[in-house]
Amino acid sequence: MLNNDTNFQTNETEIKRLFQKGEIFFNQNNLLGAKNCFEQIIAADPCNHEAINNLGVVYFSQDNLQQAINLFYKALSIHEDYKESLNNLALCLIKNENYATAAKIFKKIFNSGDNRPETLISIVNCHLQSGEFSLAKDYLVKFIQAYGQDHNFLEVQQRLIGEFRDAIHSDKYPIEKIIKFYIDEGNVTVAKDLLIPLLKQRSHNGELQTLNDLIVRKEKLKRLPISILSASDLLEKDPLRKLRWGDHWFGKELAEALSTEGAIISSKEPKILIHLHGIPIKNIEEPTYNILWIHSHPDMITPQFLSLYDHIFCLSPHFLEKIKTMDRKCELLIGGTAKRPPLRVRELAHDIVFVANGKQGKGRRIIQDLLALGKNWLDHLEVWGEGWDGILPEKCIRGIYFDNKKLPDLYASSRVVLNDHHDDMRREGFLNPRILDVMASGGVVISDSLSGAGKIFGEALLTYSSPAELDQILHRLFEDNFYRQHIRKQGLEVVESYSFKKVAQKIIRHILSIDENKLEKRVKNFYMEKVWAPVKGKLNTDRIRRLKEVTAEQCIGSTLDVGCANGDSTVIMKRHNPSLDLTGMELTDWGYEDAIKNHPELRFVQGDAKQLPFSDQSFDTVVLDHIIEHFSDPVPLILEAKRVARKRVVIGIPMMHLNDPDHKIAWRLDDFRNLLLGFFPRFSVRGMREPDGIEVSSAAHWNFVVGTGYMEGNDRKEMPTIQPLNLHLGCGQRRLDGFLNIDIIPSSAVDLLCDSRRLPFPAGTVSRIETYHMIEHLPRHVFLEAVFEWNRVLEEGGTLVIECPDFDATIKEYMEGKKFRINNVFGLQRHPGDYHHFGYTFQNLAEILQEFGFREICQEEPTDYHAQDEPSMRLIAMKVHQIQRPVDIQGLSIQYVRQTYAKAIESDQKRKSHNFKNFPEGPIKLDICGGEFPYGNGFLNVDIRALPNVDIVADITKGLNFSDRSVDEILSCGTLEHFYIPEVLEILKEMRRILRQGGKLTVAVPNMKEILSSFQQGEMNFQLFNQYIYGSIQKDLNPYNVHRSLWDAEHMIYAMKEAGFLNVEEQPYDLPFHIPKYMLKVVGIA
Repeated sequence: MLNNDTNFQTNETEIKRLFQKGEIFFNQNNLLGAKNCFEQIIAADPCNHEAINNLGVVYFSQDNLQQAINLFYKALSIHEDYKESLNNLALCLIKNENYATAAKIFKKIFNSGDNRPETLISIVNCHLQSGEFSLAKDYLVKFIQAYGQDHNFLEVQQRLIGEFRDAIHSDKYPIEKIIKFYIDEGNVTVAKDLLIPLLKQRSHNGELQTLNDLIVRKEKLKRLPISILSASDLLEKDPLRKLRWGDHWFGKELAEALSTEGAIISSKEPKILIHLHGIPIKNIEEPTYNILWIHSHPDMITPQFLSLYDHIFCLSPHFLEKIKTMDRKCELLIGGTAKRPPLRVRELAHDIVFVANGKQGKGRRIIQDLLALGKNWLDHLEVWGEGWDGILPEKCIRGIYFDNKKLPDLYASSRVVLNDHHDDMRREGFLNPRILDVMASGGVVISDSLSGAGKIFGEALLTYSSPAELDQILHRLFEDNFYRQHIRKQGLEVVESYSFKKVAQKIIRHILSIDENKLEKRVKNFYMEKVWAPVKGKLNTDRIRRLKEVTAEQCIGSTLDVGCANGDSTVIMKRHNPSLDLTGMELTDWGYEDAIKNHPELRFVQGDAKQLPFSDQSFDTVVLDHIIEHFSDPVPLILEAKRVARKRVVIGIPMMHLNDPDHKIAWRLDDFRNLLLGFFPRFSVRGMREPDGIEVSSAAHWNFVVGTGYMEGNDRKEMPTIQPLNLHLGCGQRRLDGFLNIDIIPSSAVDLLCDSRRLPFPAGTVSRIETYHMIEHLPRHVFLEAVFEWNRVLEEGGTLVIECPDFDATIKEYMEGKKFRINNVFGLQRHPGDYHHFGYTFQNLAEILQEFGFREICQEEPTDYHAQDEPSMRLIAMKVHQIQRPVDIQGLSIQYVRQTYAKAIESDQKRKSHNFKNFPEGPIKLDICGGEFPYGNGFLNVDIRALPNVDIVADITKGLNFSDRSVDEILSCGTLEHFYIPEVLEILKEMRRILRQGGKLTVAVPNMKEILSSFQQGEMNFQLFNQYIYGSIQKDLNPYNVHRSLWDAEHMIYAMKEAGFLNVEEQPYDLPFHIPKYMLKVVGIA
């Protein structure tokens, strides 16, 4: 810590003696004697920074920190790079717990070339102590890169990594610091997990609001992915040769910097295009927001070319003024480089270095000037690049390419790096990025003269105008290392302002200012021109015509046709229903301009469906035909349509349409009906089939539907308004004060009739949702749809409260002997709303909510009256993340299967129920619902479908077409669990009716008691457990695979006796289906 480097002249013998004496006193712990010696030196030489430093060390040893700090700062004011004082000052600041400032000082030492592991470790520790976790991570990475393979530092590396992890997860640091780290790292999910609950508690906290603004910024950047286009992308097809292009690395390093700042870089469906100008392009194919950065080849720039871009950056201040004369706004952007000084430098391993191609054998100006100076400098020259054969001696040519990743090592270890410019770039003031790379690497560069360079670099860039001036500069650099170090240091300081990090920050500031609505309009324009325009003239097909005719039939009076495209479809409506006073509205420029040109007899306006340019109740009818499937959230569109319409809103959609890439929702019929229910007390739906558009009555054949919401008179349903907006879903007969009480079944308690999967509220407008003993009545895939919807309408920080049966506790009580608890698994099934479809534990319900963007999930004592009758649980969660509603593939699969089965059953039921040619002679034995895998052995296979192995087509819930007492034996294996309990009782009675006296009924169902026992003992995994309890719905399985009731021997025996069977008893399971251990067999006699 104490300095002993005197470096005094021989006439300063006395000062040298005082230094030596002071050091002896200090080593003997005679601090007073040491202090006197150093003070005498300072009195004689007030600018002696070494003595001032040593006096500071004495004060530090006396625990006089502030005085020591003052002296170290004083020494640095005389010699700002004096490492002893820098290091001592940092140690004082650490003791004073001023870790942030100490880190800055250690970084200054590091940037000066002191790359010792101790320096890096100090930086990491200081950033950790100050809670600057992102910076700590950056320097930890540097340490690992430099010393990770050094066995002497493996233990230190592991310790630093451990300390970093512990710091992130400890309570030692303010939570704001932790949140900031996750935001910096781009982990917005974890950041919001921590931030949103805090904002709920401290909504006016400025620091938290700032963090929230950063998250909003990150989320916008995520919505605007960026693609970067450079000359190498346009001109070079060989991926290996592309590595030799400076443009390639320029674009790559810019992309990395943008990514570090939170941008998403993706060439797949980008929203932003950044063109790094190296060669002009004729047009831009995609509907992107287009940014041009002119950093080379200025002579190729034309006004026509600039018209392709929304925003222009220019690297040259001089050329910037020329751009303005072309009547285009332009912003100065000088940069960039991502190079950093290497941690380990081979000091002056090279003399003069030049990395560039030789212009197809023509050489480069700076090399020609060097050649003019004679052989002396050539002996020091090393060149990498193509085209130098015949221009330079072979010994000077080191290769045709130098690895870009290793350039910092080359530049930093060279005495000087040469640079020049193409004529047009030098004339127009475009600096070669090589200059920045060399300076940022810790090297020194000589360049040809460049307009405006002095204003940018000051004395850090050495430029020449003649060979003689080049010779002078080279001599000074070779002969005066202090001068070279001074230029090197100036370069490192200047170049910080022009790094790719700074460039990326400026570009991102502009991107954040982009109006996303205008960008969306551009996308729609593109969609219309590329998708709709090619089929113009083909719209008068039977399908389109009939669809528009049905739409027109649903309209009355003055009608607004929203999203009319080029007006052709609006004309079809007018021809079919001339009484309509039609106005077409289109968002896109192409559609609107085409409409007013080709259909002057009709009115057309340009506008946005989300903000209709009309006053309330301006039209009798508003039409949204083939509109809402293009939006992930249709609610704002329907609310706007309702606002403008007096009497009707007509909505047309394709059913289950996944082929159009612009479709955001593939609508199912039940989902569409639920949507309409939330907005209109009365509505109707008409359906058409593919491919001819004929209207049909059977919904199983619908491919397009037109729904009409009626709002005349009492049918006009205005949304109740309460603030804050709290929803009580599935309210039944029970009202909650301060809530909007919602149910799908009318009652005196219901304020709003709608389905919980399609709530008529804009996204993020609901404060709280509570639902009591409702979710168990929803099939699992329906519940998942509902959770998506609840996530959509809840505000960030909004609360979700769910009370439902506790499946774990229910099963536990059943296993303890409370047999009646079996009824709580699938409900008592006393009426249609009394069925349970799925059971939940706190753990699996919490996991679902976690996946759907909810956090802070906790369990409380239930408050609902159901808790008195059955084991229940209460779960409270907070919405933290907005989840995008994905296409419901499972729901669509179920819908497709149901339609397929409905069509097949419709066809099968037209056949005779008995196929007598397959009837065996002798006793009649029936295998109920044998399906594709019948029992055989003389049993006739009875099923609802006419499958290859089915003998009799029948729906057993509607009775069996056999006379009384005509059947000898019935087998029902794996069937009755697929029906509700009341249905099972009726099916058993029907079997009793057709069985002869003494006829035998064998029933096999999953054995609830054995299944639960095996699951509790860990013998059955959760997937198999769910399959036996609730069945499974997969895209390749029919909807009848769902279980709707659950049985043990006691309850099945009771049900069969109730149906009139005698001698009912459980028997060992011996049928060739399922896993015997988990099945139950009960036999009864008619």
